[in-house]
Amino acid sequence: MAMHRLPPAVKIPAELLTFCREEWVAPDDGTSWALPFRRWQVARHAWVEAHPDSELGDLLDVLRGEVQVKRGLWEWVP
Repeated sequence: MAMHRLPPAVKIPAELLTFCREEWVAPDDGTSWALPFRRWQVARHAWVEAHPDSELGDLLDVLRGEVQVKRGLWEWVP
Protein backbone atom coordinates (compact mmCIF):
# COMPACT_ATOMS: atom_id res chain seq x y z
CA MET A 1 0.00 0.00 0.00
CA ALA A 2 1.39 3.40 -0.96
CA MET A 3 1.73 6.04 1.71
CA HIS A 4 1.65 9.74 1.07
CA ARG A 5 3.81 12.00 3.17
CA LEU A 6 2.58 15.37 4.29
CA PRO A 7 4.45 18.34 2.89
CA PRO A 8 7.39 19.21 5.15
CA ALA A 9 6.60 21.87 7.72
CA VAL A 10 10.23 22.89 8.23
CA LYS A 11 12.82 23.64 5.56
CA ILE A 12 15.95 21.52 5.79
CA PRO A 13 19.24 23.41 6.12
CA ALA A 14 21.10 23.22 2.80
CA GLU A 15 24.26 21.81 4.38
CA LEU A 16 22.34 18.71 5.46
CA LEU A 17 21.10 17.82 1.98
CA THR A 18 24.44 17.04 0.36
CA PHE A 19 27.85 16.38 1.87
CA CYS A 20 30.42 19.09 1.24
CA ARG A 21 33.65 18.45 3.14
CA GLU A 22 34.50 22.16 3.32
CA GLU A 23 31.32 22.88 5.33
CA TRP A 24 32.15 20.30 8.02
CA VAL A 25 35.94 20.40 8.26
CA ALA A 26 37.73 21.46 11.46
CA PRO A 27 41.23 22.99 11.47
CA ASP A 28 42.88 19.81 12.79
CA ASP A 29 41.17 17.33 10.42
CA GLY A 30 43.93 17.26 7.83
CA THR A 31 42.96 15.92 4.40
CA SER A 32 40.70 13.10 5.58
CA TRP A 33 37.00 13.17 4.71
CA ALA A 34 36.08 10.75 7.53
CA LEU A 35 35.75 13.23 10.43
CA PRO A 36 33.81 15.86 8.45
CA PHE A 37 31.58 13.11 7.08
CA ARG A 38 30.87 11.84 10.60
CA ARG A 39 29.92 15.36 11.76
CA TRP A 40 27.55 15.60 8.79
CA GLN A 41 26.01 12.21 9.66
CA VAL A 42 25.46 13.16 13.31
CA ALA A 43 23.82 16.43 12.28
CA ARG A 44 21.52 14.64 9.80
CA HIS A 45 20.53 12.00 12.34
CA ALA A 46 19.74 14.68 14.91
CA TRP A 47 17.67 16.58 12.32
CA VAL A 48 15.64 13.46 11.43
CA GLU A 49 15.05 12.71 15.09
CA ALA A 50 13.82 16.26 15.72
CA HIS A 51 11.85 16.53 12.43
CA PRO A 52 10.52 13.06 11.53
CA ASP A 53 8.32 14.37 8.70
CA SER A 54 11.05 16.27 6.85
CA GLU A 55 12.12 15.80 3.24
CA LEU A 56 15.02 13.65 4.41
CA GLY A 57 12.56 10.92 5.36
CA ASP A 58 13.13 8.56 8.26
CA LEU A 59 16.45 7.31 9.61
CA LEU A 60 16.50 4.40 7.17
CA ASP A 61 16.17 6.81 4.22
CA VAL A 62 19.00 8.91 5.63
CA LEU A 63 21.24 5.88 6.09
CA ARG A 64 20.61 4.75 2.51
CA GLY A 65 21.64 8.16 1.24
CA GLU A 66 24.77 8.16 3.38
CA VAL A 67 25.83 4.79 1.97
CA GLN A 68 25.58 6.23 -1.54
CA VAL A 69 27.68 9.23 -0.53
CA LYS A 70 30.32 6.99 1.07
CA ARG A 71 30.53 4.88 -2.07
CA GLY A 72 31.18 8.02 -4.06
CA LEU A 73 33.88 9.16 -1.62
CA TRP A 74 35.59 5.77 -1.68
CA GLU A 75 35.70 5.86 -5.46
CA TRP A 76 37.21 9.34 -5.34
CA VAL A 77 40.07 8.42 -2.97
CA PRO A 78 43.15 7.33 -4.99
